[in-house]
Amino acid sequence: MISRCPLLEKLKLREVDGLTQINIHAPNLKIFEVFGEFEGISFDNTFQLVTVIVYSRLNLSPENNQSTLHGRSSNLLDFFDHQPHLQSLVIGRCFLKYLAAGLLPITLPTPCIGLTYLSLSINFDDLKEISAALCLLRSSPNLQKLEISARIEHHTVPLAPVSVYYWDDTFSKPDTPIQVRHVTIDSISGFQPELDMIRFLLLYSPVLEKMIVKPIVNVRPELVPQLIRFKRASREAEVIYEVVDSS
Repeated sequence: MISRCPLLEKLKLREVDGLTQINIHAPNLKIFEVFGEFEGISFDNTFQLVTVIVYSRLNLSPENNQSTLHGRSSNLLDFFDHQPHLQSLVIGRCFLKYLAAGLLPITLPTPCIGLTYLSLSINFDDLKEISAALCLLRSSPNLQKLEISARIEHHTVPLAPVSVYYWDDTFSKPDTPIQVRHVTIDSISGFQPELDMIRFLLLYSPVLEKMIVKPIVNVRPELVPQLIRFKRASREAEVIYEVVDSS
């Protein structure tokens, strides 16, 4: 149906369940949204896309997610191959796990020059997901607004223990400063990988104006002192700590 609608500019798919792969071929498509339980998406001849919103409820197991791409390049590369003009991107629920499969680059071969808004759902127990998120940040030189939501997966085993990574390797300095101005980080618990992401953004975002940190209920009490101590590249950066009212 989609391939026979060459003039189609906006497509929204809801409750798309039970599919392994969604293949999109639409030369004039500008806005694409999909919600459901599916494994992956591939784009072909979609060079006009400016807005992509993807929410997948399918939580791939670490074994299945990696075995399909053993020794191959990351799904992240294929995902961006046909989206050179992307301006707004939302990666919700578990879809970042799919994008993180395979061999992740430090940066994408072609920067996302037009990307100004990025929203990510990250499992901070998964080093591959963290690395995929950092790759996107390093590859988006004109990013203005960033939203990150911490995702907890009690029933999965991390691809790599978060305790084994080194700051200088995982959170290495980007070649060009991150130009983001507004950041929102939601549902954090105050664990080290979450704090490291906050530290990375504060350290390498020289024009940052505001960062809003929203912890979950019963967060670790030492979170606020740690946030205050982080160095900031921007003198104008304001860190706002929003406590959730549990009453």
